[in-house]
Amino acid sequence: MSHIKVHITLERIDRWVNLLAFVAMTILIAMPLYWYDKLPDTIPIHFNMSGQADGFGSKGSIWILPLVGFILYVGLSVLVRYPHHFNYAAQIKSQNAKQQYRSATGLIRFLNLLITAVFAYLSISTVYTAMGNQEGLGSAFIWVFYSIVFVTLGYFMTKLVARQ
Repeated sequence: MSHIKVHITLERIDRWVNLLAFVAMTILIAMPLYWYDKLPDTIPIHFNMSGQADGFGSKGSIWILPLVGFILYVGLSVLVRYPHHFNYAAQIKSQNAKQQYRSATGLIRFLNLLITAVFAYLSISTVYTAMGNQEGLGSAFIWVFYSIVFVTLGYFMTKLVARQ
């Protein structure tokens, strides 16, 4: 089923979220580039629920996070341009299309920022833990991450459902 096409102009918050996601992507790529030659041969590649490193691999594994992060960043950046192809809880009509599309694209933009920022943090933490400057991710990481994800999803889902 095709939806109504409506042009969504970027607001100031959209530009800031996009800029912050780009900065996080830059950090995600820059960290391994800068530190690769200084890393030990074995680095942490997995952290448990307490934030402690519990899996190790070769230093070449440092490139997994930037690769996956870049693919997700580009994919979500492209996806946000086609809100008329998304699935919505409400039927899209000319009266609600702009609001539904704005809420849906806002969610995708913010998730892109969140994912990219988390990957950048994981890259930084991996490097610092491997270098002995940090002890894992920190015990609060997983709870802060889950809280931000669920609050974000709750906020945008409420907006999407309320604008039916």
